[in-house]
Amino acid sequence: MSHSERLALLVLAMCLAGCNSRLGEDVEIVPGELQADSFQEEQRTSLPSHVAEERFVFVASGLPQAQYETIRDFFKDVLTQSNTGDIVHVVACPSHEPIVSLEIPHGQVRVWLKDSTFAKAAKTIKEFLLRAPDLSVANCPPAQLDFPRIVRTVKQLSAGKERLTIFAFGDPVFCPDPEHAWRFTDFCVPSDAALHSEECPFGPVERVSLPKPGAEMFLIARGAEWGDSAEHRVAIERFYGLYLNEVGGVFQGVFGDAKTAFKKSLHSHDNPSLPVAGLRADPFVGMWCTRHTQLRASFDPRATEVHIAAIPAATRRAPDVQIAPPSPLAAVPPALESYLQSLPPDNIAISIRWVALRGNRGDSQSDLDIWIRDKTSREPELNYRHMQTTFGVLFRDVQHDLDSDDFTQWEYVEIAHDRLQDLDVWIDAYRTSCDLTCIVRAGWRGEVRETQIDFQGSSGDHAGDESRRAASPAWKHLSLQELFAE
Repeated sequence: MSHSERLALLVLAMCLAGCNSRLGEDVEIVPGELQADSFQEEQRTSLPSHVAEERFVFVASGLPQAQYETIRDFFKDVLTQSNTGDIVHVVACPSHEPIVSLEIPHGQVRVWLKDSTFAKAAKTIKEFLLRAPDLSVANCPPAQLDFPRIVRTVKQLSAGKERLTIFAFGDPVFCPDPEHAWRFTDFCVPSDAALHSEECPFGPVERVSLPKPGAEMFLIARGAEWGDSAEHRVAIERFYGLYLNEVGGVFQGVFGDAKTAFKKSLHSHDNPSLPVAGLRADPFVGMWCTRHTQLRASFDPRATEVHIAAIPAATRRAPDVQIAPPSPLAAVPPALESYLQSLPPDNIAISIRWVALRGNRGDSQSDLDIWIRDKTSREPELNYRHMQTTFGVLFRDVQHDLDSDDFTQWEYVEIAHDRLQDLDVWIDAYRTSCDLTCIVRAGWRGEVRETQIDFQGSSGDHAGDESRRAASPAWKHLSLQELFAE
C-alpha cells in the first residue's frame, strides 16, 4: 500500500468509528506517523452546548471520480466536528442500501485508529467510494438520489438522537428514468398540489414524516450550473423546501461544494433559514414548466415571486403540464452593479470576492468571511455562524476565490438600515494558501463604491483571532464611512 493510499485510508478511518461492518477480514492500521497528529490543525472546537447529533450522508453512484475525493474530505470534516455519542449513517443511492451506521466512541482519534471494528468500517467506506462511480441501476441516469425515498430511509435508520442533519450528494434534478412521467427535466417541476396526490412520487406528504421535527437537509450538487436554467433551479429548490417543510424538516438549499454546506450546518440549527412560503391554493396536480418564467430585473431578497412572460406550447406524457405560476426567488442575476444601485434607500449592501495572487488563480482552499457588528444591537455579529439577525442577513457564504463579476458567486450581506456609523465591519482570512486580494463592493443610498484589501500569508486563522482581531494579520477592518466619504 502506497503512502498516499495509507493517508486516504486514515482520512476515512478517522471518520468512521464504532460501526457494524459487513466485512470480516482484518484491516491494516495506518502507521503511527500518519495518525491523529496529522490532523490536529484541521480540528475545530465543537459547539459549546452540544447535543447528540445524527448525520445521514446519502451518496449517489455515477458521480465524477473527483467528487468522491471531495466526499472523502467531507467525512474528515464530519469527524472533526463530531462528539462522543454522535451517529453517522452512510447510504448508497439510488438503491438506498445502508453502507455503515456508526456511533462516535469515547477517546482520542489515536485510540480509535487501533480499534479493528473502526478500521474495518473505514475499509467498507473506502471500497464503496472507489466503486461508486461505476455502479449503475437499469434505466436510471447517473447521480440520482431517488429523493422521495430519503425521508423513509432516514426514518428506518434513525437512532432518535436530539439533532438530525441530512447531506445528499447527487443531482438535484429528480429523474429515476428518462421516461418517468414525474421527472424534473425539460424545465419542469411538480405543482404544489402534487405533494398531496398519490399520483406524485413525493406525495401524499401526509403519509410520511421525519423522525425529528426541524431536521435539516443540505443537497450538494456537482457545481452551480445544474438544471435547465436559473428559473428551473429556483423552482426545484422551492419545491424541495415545500416538501421538507410538509414532512417536518427544513431544506437548507442546493450547494455547489461540500465545505460550504457543512460549514453552514454547524450553526444552522441555532440560526434557521428564512421561512418557506406556504403551498399555493391552485388545485392543479401535474408538472409546472418554468421555461418562460423570468427572474426580476433587479434582485430583492425579500421578494417571493417572479413574473411569467408567456405560456409555452409544452407537450409531455401524463401528468399534465402547465406554465409555472410565480415562484419565490432563490437565485440572483449576475448584474451586481445594477442590483446595488437598486437597493432600497434605507438598506446597505456589502459584497466580496477574492483573487489569489502570484499565479495562484483557482485557489479553492481560500476562504474569506465577512463579520459585521451593529453597535446599537446586543445580538451576535453577523457572519457564517449567525447568518441572520434582526439587522441583516448573510445570503451567501463563499469558500473559494473567484475571478468573475457573476453576482451569484459573491459573498453577500444586506443590512436592514442605512446607518453606516453603527456598523463595525471586518473581513477575516479564515483559510488561505497564498496571498489574496479581496474586492469589496458596497451599495448605499443609490451609490456603489469599490475598494480592495490585500491579505498576505498562507494559513489563515480559522477565526481563532476573533478576540484579538485588531492585532491579527488575518483580520482587516473595513470603514464604510470612509469608503462612501471619498
